[in-house]
Amino acid sequence: MTNSSPLFRPHRQVRRRALAGLAVIAAIAAALVVFAPAATPAEAVFSGSNGKTGCTAVNMAHSRYPKFIYNDLTSRVAAHADYARSNVVDQTHITTSDDTSQDANTDVVLYDAAYTTTCGFDWYNELDGGTLALTTCDTVYSSGDCRQHTVRISTTYFSGATTGQGRGLLCHELGHAFGLMHTSSSSSCMKYGVTSPAQDWEPAEKSQINANY
Repeated sequence: MTNSSPLFRPHRQVRRRALAGLAVIAAIAAALVVFAPAATPAEAVFSGSNGKTGCTAVNMAHSRYPKFIYNDLTSRVAAHADYARSNVVDQTHITTSDDTSQDANTDVVLYDAAYTTTCGFDWYNELDGGTLALTTCDTVYSSGDCRQHTVRISTTYFSGATTGQGRGLLCHELGHAFGLMHTSSSSSCMKYGVTSPAQDWEPAEKSQINANY
């Protein structure tokens, strides 16, 4: 899985440039930054086991009991990741847990840094906006579902983000890690390019998750 949806600051120029960058990625539809709009039918917001990997792929996770590793996350990013897991992901059929060490059996790996060009995207800066986070599927099983996802968060953005924005961003990225794609609904954290994101998945999205895990 890959792609992301950035949450942009209200500054008109920043949002205009960031959205322009997103438009480039939108044709791909997937993780967190600038991406493709989600289809209206609930059935169309879920990727399924499509075998896709790389910086532009969205793919459902393999396990209903995913193990998470936080790689030296800042305390704020870690806290918001915990919130999204406990209050969003774990409220579905999925039950997350912490892995003791990272290996091939780790399901979701989280990093944060002041990214600038990872995966070829223009990452967030105060002047131009840009990608806030990115979720990628790195390896797959023969069944086609993702064996391990990597979630990357921009510390440049996070340092100025509100609690609501941070929680919405982690909700969005973890949604991608479990197969959810972008939506046009403002009541879902899977909507992309918003300044004040929702902090939960919609009932239709949770139904998709529950039907597939």
